[in-house]
Amino acid sequence: MAAATRLFREQGMVATQMEAVAAAAPVSKRTLYKHFADKSALIDAYLQERDRRMFGEQLGSEDNARGQILELFAPSGTGPFIATCPFIAASTEFPEPDSDPHRAATRHKQAFERRLQRLAANAGVKDSQRVGSLISLLYDGAISRSQALNDPRPLTEARRHVADLLGDQRTDFS
Repeated sequence: MAAATRLFREQGMVATQMEAVAAAAPVSKRTLYKHFADKSALIDAYLQERDRRMFGEQLGSEDNARGQILELFAPSGTGPFIATCPFIAASTEFPEPDSDPHRAATRHKQAFERRLQRLAANAGVKDSQRVGSLISLLYDGAISRSQALNDPRPLTEARRHVADLLGDQRTDFS
């Protein structure tokens, strides 16, 4: 999975060949195919792992909800700025709504928004449904823009807006 993750991030899911994953792992193609029947199964496993990592590591438990939300917007890594969202990538590389990767991306994004809404409620936000949805939009936009610009500043700017949303207890944000 580590080799597939690296190659998917560097080359994209569509462009990455199973042979390249086997070579990068390094395992034989036979061994790779024992674990993953085909590339679609490997992509599915990759997206499931990313989903588990995002909910397990980035959002964790719902204790300290405000801090967990803000942590999503903390730039990380060194070298070229990489802040790709594998689910945005999957829905872009597999634009057909009925494709397995696109459906996985849809499920993740819906669950991610619901989780942010719960975290916003735990942080004491009165209109947690709306605020959680806004945070989800800010996250997707900041990640995409940071990637496109190779710059962490959109994440930092989005984090300031999210902090304002979490600190504002009004139910009307207009």
